[in-house]
Amino acid sequence: MWHLITGQGHSYFVKLCRDGDDFSRQVFGLNLSQDIAAADSRFMAADIVAVDPRRLLIVTRPIGGALVSALFSKAFRVDRNPLWRTPARVGAREALGMVATWLNALHARPADANVPLYDHSREAAWKRTALKLDALSLTAPSLSRHVGFSRRWRFVARPGDKSLVFGDATMANFFVSNGRVGAVDFEDVGLGPVSRDWATLENDVRQAFRNIHYRTDRQALDQVSCSPDVTRDVVLLELTVNRLEHDLPLGGLLAACRRRAACSRVERFISALVCAGAIERCPS
Repeated sequence: MWHLITGQGHSYFVKLCRDGDDFSRQVFGLNLSQDIAAADSRFMAADIVAVDPRRLLIVTRPIGGALVSALFSKAFRVDRNPLWRTPARVGAREALGMVATWLNALHARPADANVPLYDHSREAAWKRTALKLDALSLTAPSLSRHVGFSRRWRFVARPGDKSLVFGDATMANFFVSNGRVGAVDFEDVGLGPVSRDWATLENDVRQAFRNIHYRTDRQALDQVSCSPDVTRDVVLLELTVNRLEHDLPLGGLLAACRRRAACSRVERFISALVCAGAIERCPS
């Protein structure tokens, strides 16, 4: 994505999509975002300036406002100005609540059958994760016990409900301004259980609070915590393995500690799925 500022001071974002499916999803998401904003004054959306299906280009104006992840950092980082800490925390909690309200509005919207939406079913998430563990285990000694993981385990839980989901509900994808909230980055919009989004948002907040530079806030966690279930464990396993894939090549003590913590989380989520009867060992 490119951020362009014209000589007249006008600001635009230009995004080159990966392929036609990605282009269709993002245009669908942007249009949907505008419909949500038009129906409720609590929401806002980026204006679409131009779309070019031949070049796979999308041009939008900035949505405006403050990034929720930036508000969160200002509120909970231990090195922030203590005089601003209390009002900043109130603002961050309110922003998280606004994000949850926007997600509820999205989940209530119908999907477009003509758009190649991303598959966020728990079965698809499990398959993606198992195959990634296969690949990572061949290169990381700490994951050697997971060699052939996808062949040794299978997903047996019954299919879950499918609704329209955002797919990447992290704080970095939401902006707030004057009591309104809006989202950007619709490349992962798809079909799956709504708990996909809640688990992703909860994971994002908890990961920040695991950082030594952040102060944990129970009220903020309570706003985004969801009840444990099969979908939540599958999603958190997928997100953990994705993070592990990112951390494996990094050096240093901090990266090593993060890898150990991630490996421990992988084991914990696998055990939870076994106990829930969601996965079972394949016959030898």
